[in-house]
Amino acid sequence: MAAKTSSRFQVFFSYDPQDREAAQELSTLLQKEGFEVWDPDRRIYMGVNWAREIGKAADLQENLRCVS
Repeated sequence: MAAKTSSRFQVFFSYDPQDREAAQELSTLLQKEGFEVWDPDRRIYMGVNWAREIGKAADLQENLRCVS
C-alpha cells in the first residue's frame, strides 16, 4: 500500500557512514513503495553545513524514531 503524500518527509534517514550502503538500499525500497524519504546523501550537497541541515530536517518531522 502506497503512503499518503504530505508536506513533511515520511521517512527521515540519518546514519553512520559505515551503514551507508544498507541505508541507501532501504531508502530505495521505501521510495519504490511510495514513501518520501529524506536521505542526507541525496539532500545535502558539498559545502553545506551537514549538522545544521540534518537538524532542520529533523525539526520538520511530526514523528521521529531513532534506530541504531
